[in-house]
Amino acid sequence: MTEVDLNHVATIDEYSMGFTVFPVYGTEVRVFDEHLCEAIKALSERQRNIVLMSYFLEMSDIEIGEIIGISRCSVYRSRMRTLNVIREKYMED
Repeated sequence: MTEVDLNHVATIDEYSMGFTVFPVYGTEVRVFDEHLCEAIKALSERQRNIVLMSYFLEMSDIEIGEIIGISRCSVYRSRMRTLNVIREKYMED
């Protein structure tokens, strides 16, 4: 059996060891960096969703704003403030 054939019938088990799953509007986002996970957990749900949608789901500010129901500018400002909170959390540790 070739590797291509094997890939069609094989499954890969991923256990929750080594990453944290954050639910974001029906999508699971997996974050593998423990330090980053702790900083993300400290955020409000809205801040967390904006950061995860922007950097992990690669969504634009316009797309995020449409989902959340806020303007693109509000998404941008919230994301920038949230990044500062995450930076400060990293500096503490």
